[in-house]
Amino acid sequence: ATLPPSFLENFATEQFPYLKTLVIAGDAPSTELAKVWSKNIHLINAYGPTEGTVCASAFPYESGYSGSVIGRPISNTHIHILDTQLN
Repeated sequence: ATLPPSFLENFATEQFPYLKTLVIAGDAPSTELAKVWSKNIHLINAYGPTEGTVCASAFPYESGYSGSVIGRPISNTHIHILDTQLN
């Protein structure tokens, strides 16, 4: 399944007993959400231009990991991450 993190805030992992892999995209997940959902589910934070509905990078969360990470570029792509000063 691919869902935005804000959708998951309304559910508990126990409500999806057969879910094995979950891709979150469209918004940055909170640290708590990533920690809860990565316990028993293969959680991947995907990142890409929303208007294109594609993922340019992915980060698989390990159980107990805290934080939000954009991840590595997918095969045959490059990404450039800039700060507010375009550095």
